[in-house]
Amino acid sequence: MGVVFRRRSGQVPRQHRQGNGADVRVIDNVRDAETLTPAWDQLAKRSGASIFAFPLWALACLGTEGGFARPQLQIVTVWAGNELVAVGPFAAEVRRGLRHVRFLGAPHSQPNRPVVAPGHERAVILIWEALRRHRSVLRLYDFDTRVQPSPLEADSGWSGRVKSRSQVTVVDTTLELEERLRRDHRDLRSVLVARRRLAEDAVSLEHRFGRSAADVAALLPHLSAIERHAGAHHAPSPMQQELAQGRLPHLLQQAVAEGRLRLFVLVAAGVPLAYMVGLVGAGVVTAFLTGHHGDSRRYNPGYLAMADLYRWAHHHRLPIDFSIGDLQWKRSWSRQGYEVADVLATSDRLLLKAADGVGALRRAAHRPDAHPDRRGADRGAEASGGGRR
Repeated sequence: MGVVFRRRSGQVPRQHRQGNGADVRVIDNVRDAETLTPAWDQLAKRSGASIFAFPLWALACLGTEGGFARPQLQIVTVWAGNELVAVGPFAAEVRRGLRHVRFLGAPHSQPNRPVVAPGHERAVILIWEALRRHRSVLRLYDFDTRVQPSPLEADSGWSGRVKSRSQVTVVDTTLELEERLRRDHRDLRSVLVARRRLAEDAVSLEHRFGRSAADVAALLPHLSAIERHAGAHHAPSPMQQELAQGRLPHLLQQAVAEGRLRLFVLVAAGVPLAYMVGLVGAGVVTAFLTGHHGDSRRYNPGYLAMADLYRWAHHHRLPIDFSIGDLQWKRSWSRQGYEVADVLATSDRLLLKAADGVGALRRAAHRPDAHPDRRGADRGAEASGGGRR
């Protein structure tokens, strides 16, 4: 069994050699977490992780966890000698005697998973063991079921169940866009219809792209105009409210600073029609946030913005992660993907019933299908044949 040391700021933890040659340490303060950042960043790159597994995103999310008023860092690290081989980024909070633990970054991140170096997959068992304490409750929202073993299968003392399952759509971008449109013209007819209507109306479409801070700042007024219009018809999320006010949300600022944001904007006759925000990880780009001007529905702007992201992803040989939601418009681009699950686990099976009721987090605060910031392209494509959840 793993032994966990809580590392206080400025205190060098004792080393404990596990039976399999691994050391497990838990970081619970920001200063030590920032010290860990270079090694964590390299680990995320080696593992081919999405942006949500990188420290730039996880640490920027501290304090934004829905339902956690006073979150405390609980970053579980596994070391093989001087090499960092696994990171479990978590936050914890004690409520009515129960210690609730969840992934750091939820609800802004999905899928949620530990970061594990290739060849060290079994290190995840040590992470589950390190989190198991008296009267602890694991709430793993949108847990990537490709991670094995899960805490319920690791034989590490957890009791619990899978509360729900959802599908995540992944788009293979091996083919060029035009070839995809020819091959899958029935599924992707919305893109072809949009092009035909633009031609019929003699509308010239400008495709604008930004990745640097200067580029994004120049394009921000377009996003603001789109969100102001959308906010008059739909309840905006906090991120959308900030965009409507002409401010780039903090999490997106972090992504720009790290060079991991790609912004695609469509403009016609000086009027912004749609935008798509892509977030680049080590081996995948996530369609994170999108919006469209309601008056442009005739041109299926969500599909056109997605086409720009697809073209870019193909050039860089990256698949596109659509995140949760088995919507028709997503299936038009791909029927491939993987499963995520909401897992509830406790360190004592007698606590399972109490964990459901005492201090339970409202599901709507965590689910991307109820959380506008993580609906990804859903809202932007809803008028383009996708439909609203």
